[in-house]
Amino acid sequence: MPIDHSRLPGPYMCAMWLGTGADDTGGEESRNSASIIVPPQAEPHDECSIVPLALAGSIGHDRKLQQNPDKASHPGQNLAEDVLSDIFSWCTVTVGTNQTVALPFLHPIPFAITLTHVCAFWRRVAFNTPDLWNDFRLDYRKVNRPHVQEWLARARRFRISVCLMYGMDDYQFNNFVSSFLSIYRIKLLKLLVTCKQLPVLLSKGRNETLEHLVLTMGHKNDPDHHSKPILHPCFPFPNLRTFSFVPELHCVDWDIQWLQDLPWDHLRRLLLLGPQITPLKLKHYMKRVVALESFMVLEMGPDVNYCHPSDAIILPHLKQLRMTMYRREGIPCQLLSLLRHPNLESLSIDGNDMKWDSRVFSYLARQSNFNKLRTLKIYGTVSDDLDVTRLLESVPNVRELCLPAVDQDTLTKLENSELGSYIFDFRIRGASHGLPMTERRQRAQDEWIKKL
Repeated sequence: MPIDHSRLPGPYMCAMWLGTGADDTGGEESRNSASIIVPPQAEPHDECSIVPLALAGSIGHDRKLQQNPDKASHPGQNLAEDVLSDIFSWCTVTVGTNQTVALPFLHPIPFAITLTHVCAFWRRVAFNTPDLWNDFRLDYRKVNRPHVQEWLARARRFRISVCLMYGMDDYQFNNFVSSFLSIYRIKLLKLLVTCKQLPVLLSKGRNETLEHLVLTMGHKNDPDHHSKPILHPCFPFPNLRTFSFVPELHCVDWDIQWLQDLPWDHLRRLLLLGPQITPLKLKHYMKRVVALESFMVLEMGPDVNYCHPSDAIILPHLKQLRMTMYRREGIPCQLLSLLRHPNLESLSIDGNDMKWDSRVFSYLARQSNFNKLRTLKIYGTVSDDLDVTRLLESVPNVRELCLPAVDQDTLTKLENSELGSYIFDFRIRGASHGLPMTERRQRAQDEWIKKL
């Protein structure tokens, strides 16, 4: 039966593509030309020893691989190291191997380890290819396992992206903050914390290379979960570009005072969740925003006795704005009236029984807030104050439109291109509703596809 190479693992496909052949990836007849490390086999019942024994031959230096002398028959050996390194990086994304490595691991052996078994040349290149080592998930409770330490030693040479898969007790968390967080050059960090651990992170942590931080907060292992004000001299991650803070929804008592210490002037992307976040509080914290491009505020709480302020926050680079209402109730125009975003391209609003202020929205449109808006999506239900015709007149260049309801007169105008002449994707309550594809709509769709 012929071999179906499409079903073989990534390293084998990589070897076949480069012309090294099956022999170089472990064939019996190639042992004299490219020695392959065959790790000692663990006892069947000793599951925990499988990976360390395999890695003894993969990451360690106990045995040496020989260079294949017959380069003519193995074109992969003639490639420059930087080209081969690019191929390895490409394979981590495109050959079904883009599952982030989980440490510790038992099975299957990661793609990076398998590549180091081919020959000495591949081994050297693999060790110097950052994409093979610098993106992983880590169970910090088991960080002291030998093969985990060996992997981290390799990764330490590069800027890493790491997801802490499980929560930690307070001792483990303090160890993480004092050692791992300060030692490694971290680019992206996803971390689960408790209300009690958050002050530790903000007061004792420090990492100047961190650009993307995703914090999830819950009450696990924290019986006294009521948050207290967090006081610290400065934010521990001064070069942060992306920040997401997602507490569990029952964490309604966490203190948001520390948000004022975010490096607002550097932030490009921001996601905040929780009813403590209200429009007026956001205005207070976002006064220093300069470069924000994407802003999502989920489960946002309403302001009581709200009045529209005369001064607003100018967000010249904002392209994406998404908001959802706490308990799906709220007044989205409370937040919209605070912001000026002349380059906004996408606006998404989700709520239930929302109160819409057409007068405010029309006023904002006249302030050039929506001239470049291409996507407008309103989910849920809106009070009768939503005048769809007036709304669409305020956003004449929109391409994608989703609305909770449309009256028949407005629908007829859409179908006749009297409104929304550029709209090629139209949905009512999430269900697609076809519109006649005019020449202008077809051109808008083609331009949209090119941009993507």
